[in-house]
Amino acid sequence: MKKVFPILISLCSLSLANVYEKLNDFAYEKKPNKDFKIQEVKLVQFLQDDKNCLELLIEAGRVRILKSYNECQKLSKDADFQKFLNEDFLRLYKNNGYSINENLQDL
Repeated sequence: MKKVFPILISLCSLSLANVYEKLNDFAYEKKPNKDFKIQEVKLVQFLQDDKNCLELLIEAGRVRILKSYNECQKLSKDADFQKFLNEDFLRLYKNNGYSINENLQDL
């Protein structure tokens, strides 16, 4: 049993060393590969009455609340608000005005 424990510790440290190495390689290359996927996201801070309210992470297909402050604590747990963020808000956010301009030109 005394010999098994050091072997397990060395295996864990080798595994961690591999993670460190891969992270260092990615930091140097800054390119996606089989171990890393790069995704464009936006971090949005919403203030209400000059006080922090929500921190939102806008991804390609969804919006996540990263942090909610006292003033907006209830919103972060509201299912209807989550639905609004991931449907109506996200659709409006992703719309760059192209479809609106297209509809105006059709008129």
